Amino acid sequence: MKIFIYTFLVLFLNNVLFSQRKHIVDLLADKLKIIQKGDSFYFLNQPINSISEYKKVMNTYWEDTYLNQIQNYLEADSLQTAFDLLKNMADSQFFFKEVIFENDSYWNKIKLNKEYPQIREKIKQNFNIFCEATQVKYPSIMRQLLWMLYVDQKYQYIQFFRNKYSFAYASNSNASIENLKNNTFVENKDSLDKYISQYGYLGPKEVGIMGADIVWVMVQHADFDFEFQKRMWSAMKIALKNDDCNPSNYALLTDRILVHENKKQRYGTQFHYVKKYQNGKVVQVHELWPIENTKHLDSLRKSMQLPPLKTYLQQMKNQME
Repeated sequence: MKIFIYTFLVLFLNNVLFSQRKHIVDLLADKLKIIQKGDSFYFLNQPINSISEYKKVMNTYWEDTYLNQIQNYLEADSLQTAFDLLKNMADSQFFFKEVIFENDSYWNKIKLNKEYPQIREKIKQNFNIFCEATQVKYPSIMRQLLWMLYVDQKYQYIQFFRNKYSFAYASNSNASIENLKNNTFVENKDSLDKYISQYGYLGPKEVGIMGADIVWVMVQHADFDFEFQKRMWSAMKIALKNDDCNPSNYALLTDRILVHENKKQRYGTQFHYVKKYQNGKVVQVHELWPIENTKHLDSLRKSMQLPPLKTYLQQMKNQME
């Protein structure tokens, strides 16, 4: 049984490949078309054209847009311009990507700039200010969670771009990327398990709202260890009662647990692939997994801070396009 999970939010390939390209979805349709055109140029090894397209959407101040544009400048050997954009991010109080620049060797070129240590400290300062303002109890763990999310999403983004652009990441097979992705899920789960064993459940009070969302993503992707998922589900239930868990995250994991046990889901968040005949051919389409109470579904979803089902389905469609 193959389940398709939509996640809001999402290791290294060899150096001959591009670094992780961020899959940007949370922009208006007209801007997304520009982004997609820019990404197409990027994977065609036409960074100058990609730069031109991305310049049209830089006023969105979306962090992933900045990151992709920095990649464009690096591929065009415009190292100073790439660094200037990173400096602009630091001055604008961006901070979530600092751990990426530190840990991913792709960015070593930008780190050669003599001003980089100063910019790195500025971004770290931004991060510390954020953690203090949002009362993050364990900043060091949150920082590690940000890296785990980057690693978690990397191969999924690669798979997305390979499906969308036939010329993207062409030197690696689907099987090799799938294997790397699965290995990453296992490593992240093991790391998370160690943190939770030492510090207890990591909710918003411990690692902030973003950190808690990342914990949830790691748990969602641990289908290979159902007992771990059930333990985290029980911990989330207690945390929810203590106002230390995002209700929508708990709802999504609840449905995932129920589907794994071949039961009807409660909140209408999980999908499965079914074979159907269309135009004389057998095709796979994804449909909602059966639901316990369809009559009151949107009321249940609202109680868990989930959007109406119709809105959710449209979000799913946008994510897959």
